[in-house]
Amino acid sequence: MTSSTRAIMARERAQDLIEKIVKMSKADGITVTIDSGYQADVRFAANQMSTAGGVTRSQIAIDSAFGKRHAAATTNDVSDDSLRRTVAQSEALAKLSPEDPETMPPLGPQTYVPVSGFFDATADITPEERARAALTALEPSRKAGDLKTAGFIIVNAGANAIGNKNGMFAYNRATTANYTLTVRTNDGTGSGWGGAESPDWNKLDFASLSTRAIEKARLSRSPVAIEPGKYTVILEPQAVGDLVQLMEFYLGARESDEGRSPFTKQGGGNKVGEKIADVPGFAFSDALKAHASETWDYEKLNQWLISPKAFAPGTKMTYAGDKDDADRANIIAYLSTLSEKPVPFPPPAAPAASSQEAAPAASSSEAAPASSSAAPAASSSEAAPAASSAPASSAPASSSAQ
Repeated sequence: MTSSTRAIMARERAQDLIEKIVKMSKADGITVTIDSGYQADVRFAANQMSTAGGVTRSQIAIDSAFGKRHAAATTNDVSDDSLRRTVAQSEALAKLSPEDPETMPPLGPQTYVPVSGFFDATADITPEERARAALTALEPSRKAGDLKTAGFIIVNAGANAIGNKNGMFAYNRATTANYTLTVRTNDGTGSGWGGAESPDWNKLDFASLSTRAIEKARLSRSPVAIEPGKYTVILEPQAVGDLVQLMEFYLGARESDEGRSPFTKQGGGNKVGEKIADVPGFAFSDALKAHASETWDYEKLNQWLISPKAFAPGTKMTYAGDKDDADRANIIAYLSTLSEKPVPFPPPAAPAASSQEAAPAASSSEAAPASSSAAPAASSSEAAPAASSAPASSAPASSSAQ
């Protein structure tokens, strides 16, 4: 058994612990969350290994509620005495807290779709394997003599559990492996970056990432100045992923409606329902401008997501489209959550015909600026509507300014 597997609380143990804590509660409601796991890493700089280590984590958060008053307390001690003290502390804090007008009733028992996000290859990775991965960058840089490389490899394996007084319980295990590095030429004029992340260690091609970063460092040596202006820039997948992650902090309807988001409309409210190709100052293609008098509805969003080039022949959008009905329904359902008054979804249509076309989540040279309302390139098991067929209706949904 590795350090990570020892640190991860098993489902049965987590459920028993939550049930024990719930029985200690005197509050109207109680919600318990448990986080457990292990994080290991290796860091290198100036062509040398610098640090390596691992950290075990375990935390229990207990949220007690009396009516609309609630508060939480945490502990990493699972002894009965500690759990009783933490429950009592959360209850005392809850009684002192002001009422929360947005308090929602707790969920009852739920059925969750299993998610395969845990890989033994990642959870069981050894320090020696992490070091060998780092050497894919260190060895060629040392051999070259004119390069310096620095990077970070971090691996996480953990589990989260949540349960409450109403009988709701959920448990999930997950792993992640992340690799980033920067290679610079000794003269300081060239720099190359590489990075990737996957839940499966075996899916990360460390040698290719290292080689690519070294190539970029050499190619960027002695840069030449260019005149200010508009230039087409193609972002690597990792760069697009990093940008999309930032978007989640601004996609809430409240943030938009209160003017705290790039998706806030001038004058108030959000941009749901804005016209197609209607972002002032953005260089839309003629293919999109041909739709400028139209508004996005469920059917148009569905057709756009199937194939931007079919929806608007001549568009510069490089995204090939998504032929999976459930994926598109997930994205459109997510966009609908950005509106305080979402239009009802249409009834399920007949399943669409199958297609052999692939749908990579690529970046686009005609991507909308940060002020447009664009769906993130990831699906969510909790964002999908109850049907797996593609929506087919004409009702305002969201603005998409690609």
